[in-house]
Amino acid sequence: MNYFDTIRESIAVIESRLPEGVAVGELADRCHMSRYYYQRIFKALTGLNVKEYIDQRRMAEAARLIRETDRRMLDIALDCGYGSHEAFTRKFKTCYGITPEACRRECPDLPIRMPLQVVEREFVHHHKELMVPFRSERLTSVRILRGRSRSFHPDREEEQDLLTEMVTGLAMDYGRRQEITVLYNVSCPDPNNGSCVLYYSGFEPAEDGLFAELEKFVLPAGDYAVFRYTMDLKGKHRTVIRDMFRSVLLAGIRLRDGDGIHFFERYGSEYKHDRTFEMWLPVQS
Repeated sequence: MNYFDTIRESIAVIESRLPEGVAVGELADRCHMSRYYYQRIFKALTGLNVKEYIDQRRMAEAARLIRETDRRMLDIALDCGYGSHEAFTRKFKTCYGITPEACRRECPDLPIRMPLQVVEREFVHHHKELMVPFRSERLTSVRILRGRSRSFHPDREEEQDLLTEMVTGLAMDYGRRQEITVLYNVSCPDPNNGSCVLYYSGFEPAEDGLFAELEKFVLPAGDYAVFRYTMDLKGKHRTVIRDMFRSVLLAGIRLRDGDGIHFFERYGSEYKHDRTFEMWLPVQS
């Protein structure tokens, strides 16, 4: 059984029946699984249980209707599967921190849950849990030139296009002057916004003195958990991040903090051929 195709089919069913909802038991029966095993597979592949996903998708549709139409709140609540305005308001405020009325009045930029893309990747069993495998590496410090940076909210999937444009632009601009054999994308805390991540791209210079206009940055030495993926990261950023943190915690490994970075992506020559890249997560030895 291909679990990835199975969960993709489940998501299609959920999306087609968002207002009325669909029971976990029905989804499990469609996949010929027990309810317990089905929920384990769904959460391992998506990071959410079925109810969480349905709630988040209903809220996303509600937020869209609130901002794009002038329909009554009760009508929106009923269309999104909530039996009363009160229940709808409680769920909306829990999800977004504001009431539906405030959302329409202020039209804030909300982190909207888009339909899930099920990312195919390797899993291994670890104490009856599914996790993504990784290897341990000790890194000596790497000096790179920081080319471009951008602050983004990790829960806003629509911002991934802007990151992709930024990285592509750097490779094109500086690749004319030096062949970039290894590209690094680094995620750091944003000092100006605690809910955002500062994301920047850089590369190792072929020789000292090149690109004097670029700021130097050192990737800290130490122990890392290294995850290997073969795919396009666009639209799958949250899935990959969740994989990393979940896997190291299941393995009983502690994260290393205080180095000024969350993690970094490493793109070598393989990426040009088959989209293989690595994610390096700092951990304690």
